[in-house]
Amino acid sequence: MTQNLKAVTVAALTSVLAFAAQAQTNLVQTIGVTLTANYQGTNTTNGTTVKQVIKSESIKTADIIGLIGAVEGTNLPTTTQLLKVTPIINGSTGPYTNIVRWITTSKETNATTKKVTKVYTTNNLDVTRFFTVSSLGGLSTSTSNNGVLAAKGGLSIRTLAFSDTNNPALKTTLSLQAFVDETYQKVTKDGVVVWAPNDTWTVNGTGSNAVEGSLIIGASPSTITISSPVLEFGPGY
Repeated sequence: MTQNLKAVTVAALTSVLAFAAQAQTNLVQTIGVTLTANYQGTNTTNGTTVKQVIKSESIKTADIIGLIGAVEGTNLPTTTQLLKVTPIINGSTGPYTNIVRWITTSKETNATTKKVTKVYTTNNLDVTRFFTVSSLGGLSTSTSNNGVLAAKGGLSIRTLAFSDTNNPALKTTLSLQAFVDETYQKVTKDGVVVWAPNDTWTVNGTGSNAVEGSLIIGASPSTITISSPVLEFGPGY
């Protein structure tokens, strides 16, 4: 009995240590997408007059999430979030991950009291492979008081590709360039201090859609925001 108890204790401790080794502080930001996509409309004919038109449609965060869900074979709920998760390692930021996060609910019944409890489960899916970002150059501003950073900002030009190589299941692809305005804010939790950017991307570019064909992105509004930074303590993604 004593040996079994020791074995269970050691196993439990090993499990806790394994979790602690995996746990980390993550900077989590919400990604918002509002794009205007222009495409060639169908010609109309009235007698000898032929009219060629350009039409437009919106591409929003929910549309991007829906496209990803279709590729992954997952029916993601309307409350799903598109997030950027950046690990904080020894006070510095590591390589980020893009995820979609949604909450599912279930019911559990207590075997003794028969009380039914609603259980909420957080689901995270790594979708980094759909997004390729690169920087073409940038500028920065900062203000320090007695050597302590008090304010920070910046401007940059970046490119973003939304794609999934040779996967016909992704019905819309995008190739974008953006002017990025970065306004940083200080975020703290449990002694961890991070200066996190709230980015506003003013976007233009091209794309393709399985229905409309070629797309031109850029008419107002066409923006991407990466904002609302919070620190979370949990696993890596």
